[in-house]
Parts: sequence; C-alpha cells; structure tokens
Amino acid sequence: MTATPVCAVSEGVRKHGPSAAFFSDLENRCQNLRRLHLSNTDINSPLPASVEVLTLSDCSLSPLGFPPSRFDAATQTVTSPRLRELELLSVELQRGALAAVPASVEKLRIRGTRLPRESFERLAQSDEGRAVDSPISVIDLSDSMQLTDVELHNITAAFPNISMLILNGCLNTRLEDFFVSLDIFENIAGRLEVLEADGVPFTPGNLFFLCPLIGDSLRRLSVAGCQLNGGLDIASELRNLRSLDVSRCGAYFCFGHLSQALEELEANGVPLSDGDVGDICRNVGGTVRRLGIAGCRLTDLGAAWIAADLKKLQSLDVSGDQRMTDTSFIVFASLRRSLRYLNVSWTNVDDDTVDLLRVCMPDCKVVH
Repeated sequence: MTATPVCAVSEGVRKHGPSAAFFSDLENRCQNLRRLHLSNTDINSPLPASVEVLTLSDCSLSPLGFPPSRFDAATQTVTSPRLRELELLSVELQRGALAAVPASVEKLRIRGTRLPRESFERLAQSDEGRAVDSPISVIDLSDSMQLTDVELHNITAAFPNISMLILNGCLNTRLEDFFVSLDIFENIAGRLEVLEADGVPFTPGNLFFLCPLIGDSLRRLSVAGCQLNGGLDIASELRNLRSLDVSRCGAYFCFGHLSQALEELEANGVPLSDGDVGDICRNVGGTVRRLGIAGCRLTDLGAAWIAADLKKLQSLDVSGDQRMTDTSFIVFASLRRSLRYLNVSWTNVDDDTVDLLRVCMPDCKVVH
C-alpha cells in the first residue's frame, strides 16, 4: 500500500508567510500531496489544490489561503480544490477566512480559535440571509474552552447543513440566552443527526426547547457529565433516537418515557435501581445492543431482567456494581448467542464464576 504523502511546514515567519511561489513550487514537487500541516505561519497565498486534509496551528489565516478553481486552457480542464477536512488549532482568522472555505470541505475541526463575525463575511447567502450551498456536515468544536453562544450561533448560521455537531468539553457554552440558543438549533433543524455535548452546562430547560427542533432528525445524543437531574423526560420527543449517553448526569432519571428503538444506552454513574433497569428492559429491550450501567445499584433482580429481556445485547458494562452476587453474573450466560463484550471489573464476582462465564461464552470478551 502506498503511503499518503504528508508534509509539515513549521518554519514560516509569522510576519512574512510562505509566498505564492513557495506553495506553487511545493505543488509542482509534490503533485500527490494529500495531507499538509502548517504551524506558526501567516497563510496569505493559495495552498496546493491537491491537499485533502489540512491542519493549521498557531497560524494566521487569510481567505487568500484557499485556492480557487482554475481552468487550464492547454488541457481544457478545471482544477478544483480537493480539501475535505480542515483543522484549525489556535488560528487567527482574518476577515472572510471562513467564508472562503472551499465547497469541497466536509469536516471542520476548530479549537482554541476565536470565531469573529467578520471571518464569515462574504459568505454566499439566500434572500433570507442564511448561508447556502455549504457542504460541511461535521463540525467539531470539542475542548473549545472559551466558545460562546454567539460564536456557536455564527457557526450554525454559516453552515446550516451540519449533521454532526461535537461540543464535548465546551465549558463556557451555557446557552443562557433563550433567543440565541433557539436560533442556534433552528439554523440546523431537520438536519442534525448527532449532538455530542459531554460536560457542556446544559440544563433541562435547554433540552426542553432543543428537542422539538431536532426531534425528527437526531439519532445520537450524548450529554454525559451534564447535570440534568431528571431532565430526560423530554427526550421522548426525539423520535428517531438510536443512541443515548446520559452517564454521570445527575441523581435521577425516569426511563419509563423512552419509547424509541434505542440501540445504545449509556447510563454509567447514574444510580439506577432495579426498577429503572426494568423500565429500560420493557421499553427498549427489543432493540438495545449496547448497555452501559457501570456504577449503578443493580441487584440480582435487575440482572435477571437484563438476561431475560435483552436478547439482542452485544455489549454490557456492569463494572463497579457492588450489589450483585455470583448468581447475577451466571444469568448473563443466557445471552451467549448475542453478547460479545461483558465488563464485570470492580465487582464482587468470584474468579471461578468469571472462568465459568468464559467457558460458557467463548465468543464473548469478559473483562474482570
């Protein structure tokens, strides 16, 4: 297999970035260049059009850095940018920089970068003032510690075709302004399929106004570490939800309202009772393939319900559950036709019981 050509340029002088001649020469010498990493550089000249994955760190980015489509009269062909993934790490965005992102880009990763309104200027807009023809479907803003609600609004307004929005660790994104937060998700309503917001200070009120906007499109919701404290009831409006992660989300959740065909449910660190596990089994037992309830309050009764009702279960994590006896673990052997992963670490299970499980379930990885 031929390795993907990669180039890293870190010798650029911030006040005098690589010239157009430098990048033109680079393009001629590395015609199959696919990945490029530039650091500590002013980007004021067109980058090679062959680059598919571009990472900029500690740079200044001008809209002139993105190569336009070019027509070659000699060959009668058009050369368009191939850029698919763009990563901006601590980048200073000049006026119009984000507006100049090529139409080929599908994934945008931003961290440690301010998103001023002027960086979106000259973006093609419809009569209603919304951006049009933006193919970017994945926006990853995780660990952007200073990301504000206004900046998030700017992103969703500029790139309305987002299907995956990742906000994990954005601790300053509080969605406190009702109208701003409403606009953020109205911009991408009907298209958003994945929302990951682990650790974001969401409230039950945020979910209350968010769910109706994205209820028909959202398939995965991850709010692990958000202190929601019982605010899961509204998730019943997420009619097409297939994956839900509410790990470490507070003291209590009622799973009796779940009615979707959930395939993945992570509730690690949530003090679930056997009754809660019973609700899960009754409501989504026919579809769930992955269940994480590490550190919960499961007893023999809850374990028996899991073994009896979750016949499609492929992955089960009950690590840290201290109330179960060896009898609880033995009943999981009845899931041997489907189960491929079982985590029983930090429990009271006996070594002999673990050995017996491994014999009974040779196709299952048992972690102890």
